[in-house]
Amino acid sequence: MSATTPCSCTSTTSSSCPEDSVVDNQQDPDAEPAMETTDVPTSSSSSASASALASSGGEALGCAPASSTSWSAADSTEFAARRLANIALMGYTQQRETMWPKGGRAVVAQYNDEAILVYQAYCHSIADYAVKNQKFEGCPDWQSTRMTWIKPNFLWMMYRSNWANRKGQERILGIWMRRDAFEHILKLTLHSSYDPDAYDNPNDYRRKAASAKSSGRYVRIQWDPDHHPDGSKLGLRRDIQLGLKSLDMFANGTAFLAIVDATPIAKEQYRHVLSREYDQLQVPLERVYPVPGDIARHLGMSL
Repeated sequence: MSATTPCSCTSTTSSSCPEDSVVDNQQDPDAEPAMETTDVPTSSSSSASASALASSGGEALGCAPASSTSWSAADSTEFAARRLANIALMGYTQQRETMWPKGGRAVVAQYNDEAILVYQAYCHSIADYAVKNQKFEGCPDWQSTRMTWIKPNFLWMMYRSNWANRKGQERILGIWMRRDAFEHILKLTLHSSYDPDAYDNPNDYRRKAASAKSSGRYVRIQWDPDHHPDGSKLGLRRDIQLGLKSLDMFANGTAFLAIVDATPIAKEQYRHVLSREYDQLQVPLERVYPVPGDIARHLGMSL
């Protein structure tokens, strides 16, 4: 792994380079920001910068290679786990019809025995720094004290960033997080209100909420509707989002096996969304993640 290099940010203020942790919800300062109305482009130019296909395909992830394609990240030689630079793809229609739950709460993600893939959207300077250094700590435009949201579900990230077209979210990072780190983060989650399935009693919830907020280090959980590639809500399934605040292992990269640039996938596949050719759309291969039973109970999961 290379030595830390200076961030190419043009300013040390967060306003110059908004990220997916921007807060604009007045009722809950740590809630995921409300969506902005964005004009959807009427045309799209496909990126050819990552046209090389990895011969290992889904096999590198423990997934069947059939119908899957993998993009190779430009800086893969920098990664301690090079095989994780490849993100296995599979047809959207096939996955939705045969692999994804139709309702309830579930963590749907790409994962293997070692790591789970989560996504974040950033501006160019933060994304360049993170891919180069394999961490966020040290980039002036990234602030660990602000809540930053990670999403295991690729299509939810596409909805959030408008397929990498939203200002300040032009780059999609795929973060291969160690499974033990991910499950530790799930244990730290704080619900926005008392949940009888997650806490012994209301006093137990209030005590844990006060302790977490006073420490300045906690994880906010949100279960949000599943989305179609065009952005519309689908069915009854809820996808998980996790808001992280002041977590050292996330900032300094010790929770990661690799940070890869997933932007070429979004740019290339967006053309099928614009043309409504959903049978041609390829998205990251995702399955229901096996959350341990005690953690699933705390999260109020259905599966």
